[in-house]
Amino acid sequence: MVQVLEKVTKEELGRRLSMIRAYLELTLEDVESRSAALGDRIPTSTLSGYERGHRFPPLERLTTLCRCYDGADMGALLSSEPDWFSRVWSNPELLVPAA
Repeated sequence: MVQVLEKVTKEELGRRLSMIRAYLELTLEDVESRSAALGDRIPTSTLSGYERGHRFPPLERLTTLCRCYDGADMGALLSSEPDWFSRVWSNPELLVPAA
């Protein structure tokens, strides 16, 4: 799994995390609350750091974030495809399963 994580930069992952959160209309505080309910509280300052590309979240945190984001697909999130943004933005259901 570490090899997969090396394929996407922390800056690109941050953009993707921010995009998913915006698509789901969640605030940083909403994500903090959801993560706390899952037993892995992610403070807003930490999430903000991830979204701004200041740090790469550990795998356990990525798992929690995917759960907070309604089961977002970690494989798509970490994809190294060059056209990932345009493909997923035009088809967000590829990233977040329909309810």
